[in-house]
Amino acid sequence: MDPRIVRPTVEREVEDELAFHVEMRVRTLMEEGWSEADARAEALRRLGDVERVKADCRDLGRGRDGKMMRRQWWDEIRGDVAYAWRQLRRAPAFTAAAVLTLAVAVGASTGVFGVVNAVLLRPLPFPEDESLSILWTRYLPPSGFDIDKFPLSVPEFFEIQAGSRGFQHLGMFATGSRALTGDGDVAERVDVGRYSRDIFPALGVAPLHGRWFTAEEDREDAAPVTVLGYELWRDRYGGDPTLVGRTILMNGQATEVVGVMPPDFSFPRGSAAYVPLGIDPASVGEYSRGGHGWVGLGRRRPGVTQADVDAELAVIRERWAQDHQHNAAHYVWSRTLPDEVVGDAPRILAALMAAVGLVLLIGCANVANLLLARGERRYAEVAVRTALGADRGRITRQLVTESLVLAGIGGLVGVGLAHVGTRALIAVDPEALPRLTEVTLGGPVLAFALGAALLTAVLFGVVPAVLTGRRGAASAASAASRAVGNRGRSGLRRVLVAGEVALSLIVVILAGLMGRTMGALRGADPGLDTENLLAFNLTLPTASYPDDAQAPETMRRLLESVQAVPGATAATAGSGLPYSGSSSRWDFQLDDRPPRQEGELAWNAEVRMVLPGYFQALGIPVLAGREFTGADGSDDALVGVVSETMARTYWPGESPLGKRWGYQRSDDQGELYVPWITVVGVVPDQVLSRVDADVIPQVYLPALQAGLSGYGWPRTFQVAVRTGVDPEGLVPELRGAVAAFDSDLPLYQVTTMEERVSTAYAETRIITNLLGLFALIAAVLAAVGIYGVVSYTVSGRTREIGVRVALGAARGQVTRMVVAEGAPPIVLGLTVGLGAAWFATRLVEAFLFGVTAADPMTFTLLPLGMVTVGFLASLVPALRASRIPPTEALREE
Repeated sequence: MDPRIVRPTVEREVEDELAFHVEMRVRTLMEEGWSEADARAEALRRLGDVERVKADCRDLGRGRDGKMMRRQWWDEIRGDVAYAWRQLRRAPAFTAAAVLTLAVAVGASTGVFGVVNAVLLRPLPFPEDESLSILWTRYLPPSGFDIDKFPLSVPEFFEIQAGSRGFQHLGMFATGSRALTGDGDVAERVDVGRYSRDIFPALGVAPLHGRWFTAEEDREDAAPVTVLGYELWRDRYGGDPTLVGRTILMNGQATEVVGVMPPDFSFPRGSAAYVPLGIDPASVGEYSRGGHGWVGLGRRRPGVTQADVDAELAVIRERWAQDHQHNAAHYVWSRTLPDEVVGDAPRILAALMAAVGLVLLIGCANVANLLLARGERRYAEVAVRTALGADRGRITRQLVTESLVLAGIGGLVGVGLAHVGTRALIAVDPEALPRLTEVTLGGPVLAFALGAALLTAVLFGVVPAVLTGRRGAASAASAASRAVGNRGRSGLRRVLVAGEVALSLIVVILAGLMGRTMGALRGADPGLDTENLLAFNLTLPTASYPDDAQAPETMRRLLESVQAVPGATAATAGSGLPYSGSSSRWDFQLDDRPPRQEGELAWNAEVRMVLPGYFQALGIPVLAGREFTGADGSDDALVGVVSETMARTYWPGESPLGKRWGYQRSDDQGELYVPWITVVGVVPDQVLSRVDADVIPQVYLPALQAGLSGYGWPRTFQVAVRTGVDPEGLVPELRGAVAAFDSDLPLYQVTTMEERVSTAYAETRIITNLLGLFALIAAVLAAVGIYGVVSYTVSGRTREIGVRVALGAARGQVTRMVVAEGAPPIVLGLTVGLGAAWFATRLVEAFLFGVTAADPMTFTLLPLGMVTVGFLASLVPALRASRIPPTEALREE
């Protein structure tokens, strides 16, 4: 083999080089008079360790060859990329279509993965977050209740704390709010986390400044202290590090700031500050075992798993069942904190990831179709390059490089689209998913985008490149082969179109089901008149209003000031409003029947304490009887209003008016008695959180009688103001009216009732909107794919169509022929897609309302819509084909 063409191996080069040096030394020694044998021996001796010299030379040679090969590969890659760029620039329409398709597909998948990464994959801002467990209680029907998730009572928590060995730290927490006043700023009410002494050590996050509060500070009679959240410390107090150790006014009390938490620490979510819970283990006996309101949180010991904790809690549960009738079918359960935080998000994101994955595949199929069409037009080019010596592998690599360049450009544009899309998503519905505001396009997300771009390059680029290289190498690109090839080689392209149609139909049907669900939710009766209704919260702090019994009367007088604001037509307040999500369920007794027997479902209802005019101001009709008036005060007979479900459940077939129920309580001597409440009115069931939530019995008590009925006097009120003008425009005047009554009494959680209703459906809305967007993209891509196949078929049959027209074929006949030939992949795709969509509906079945997963309308109209899309996509090139002049067609070769 000629060494000028093929470089010898390194081993051969080393052998030849050493042999040359030995021979030269032997020749020199022989000229000096040495014999040939002695000269060769002396030459080898002077050369030294020949094998080592050979090894060193081989290493040097291999290094040189490696550098040369890498340089050669790099030069070839640069040349391939430059050539690919020139080719793409010469076909701007093809390049724009491919890049836009890839950008949309990669951008959508990257955006959804960004949400998945922030919500599910990124650890919580606590060290070893998987070792954190959260504790709830569960009520089964034999206990008298049926409630999946309920807070603990104080005695229950301390029994768990005493009996558990699996936790390194175990504490409890609750939520609340505090008013901030007295520092020159406007009064502000913020959400706070109320922590027992072990919560901070359990979470394991050290304060940025200062310290946590101590066990001595976690007592009811201790001086008030607080740890501020970073955002509150920065925004309200200017990030002053000297604030630690000083006092601020919280709820009118001087409260020492003992610490500041680091940025992004907020637990429970939304908490702006943290205060001691104030429950001393020595005072456990003062708390009722049935009074639930605290959630347990613990850090497991090293080596202790969640399963170990569950086993330990099962032992405690058995002991509770034996010792307390209250716990017959009521037990504590636990799960990891990350699972608690994400809630239903995995199901939502699974549906979105599945849909966006289908969109990505549709995009790949679409670009593959474009590349196949482009490849068939490049057969002549490939044939020429083959004739000049390029092998099939080299040509295929060049074509794959073009695909990689396309994918790279599309990926970059897609990342930009993902960034814009996620920012818009967060701006529209920041609370739609947990941790949604933490979405960023950081390293993992960019790595995913790169992987998605490379995957799409492989999916859409390799097969067209291989086919183009093989067919181009075997073809002389003759007109005859081209004419036959257009019809004979379109099978793969038609299969791809059928796949696009099938995948598109799946996404479209999922979006259609969610769209019908959202329509049903919006069309459902909200139970009140939400128009021009403003809602906000007010809390009367104990420091300023020490008499609990006077809190409702104080709120009634404050409402008079609010209602006097020009533009306000009515004002009311209660312990809760519709769509507030709050629910406080209490069991009760009925005076016309014996007490409930053990094992029977408890007589219980959601309780709300309201001020007079509540139902009229909210636009809630009174179906029977009357609503509360100013005459229903603390000195009057106890009365109540019940919901339709309450009346139907406990007094079926009877009028509930005049019936009595009551909450058992004990007097100062410990004697049990029931303060009976008489039903004076019936109202429709009100929505607690969402219209698709389970309906439970509801009762309403006059707030002025609340403490007498056994429930307790409310201090936090949700206020509703009916206005004759834009409710949001009235907020400054309302703040002024409240400030005139008490300048240290801030409004908080100010929204319109329409916004509250909208927020209730944020999760459903985000699924519906994103699936709708993905469905639109999928349908457009499928239409483009159908158009591309039919259009390319027409361009390949120009001569044939011209002959048909010249022989007398009418334009309508040509149009029908072309449309009919584009129909098979559409029909195949619809058939496969319908079957696949039926199985795919399981992804969204849990979110449906007012529609079944096999909704006939959805499964009929949407496929017909896809047929229409396919028909229109085929019709455009068909009409163009029918207008081809025969003379022009016959001139083509």
